[in-house]
Amino acid sequence: MVDGGFIAVRPNTDMGFDTYRYSGKEDGTENAIVSLLQGGFRTITGVIGRTNKQNYLIKTETATIGIRGTDHEPMVILAPALGQVAIAEAGTYDKVNVGVAFIRTDAGSIDIQSNQVGFAPVTKAAPVILPKIPPFYKPTPEPGSQKAKEESRK
Repeated sequence: MVDGGFIAVRPNTDMGFDTYRYSGKEDGTENAIVSLLQGGFRTITGVIGRTNKQNYLIKTETATIGIRGTDHEPMVILAPALGQVAIAEAGTYDKVNVGVAFIRTDAGSIDIQSNQVGFAPVTKAAPVILPKIPPFYKPTPEPGSQKAKEESRK
């Protein structure tokens, strides 16, 4: 991103930037609002959100995700089509790798710490911290590690 952030989009993701404003300097006018309809992505924030963290939001059908300086992975899982199997309960997820994020719904808000996953169900219930990281968040091996080398050979 032009503000120095990074974003990696997962396959079958439907998302868009409602607002992306960066003048080339940190002056308080920088702003990013992303709509995530389905799928997920991983992002490491740049200047937008570094100081004025409230200026960086991800909006989904069931919740709003915000950051407090972070590397995180928001994901929206929809109910499966007839005859398909769901990979997890439908709703909004956010896995925090570094820093802190939050998920907010009309029913409440939670802070998500490093190595935690927050979840907001489609029922519009209060978001919760999941007891373990769901398997659809496949861990990414460290670059240069033996595991990364093995993965690249597959």
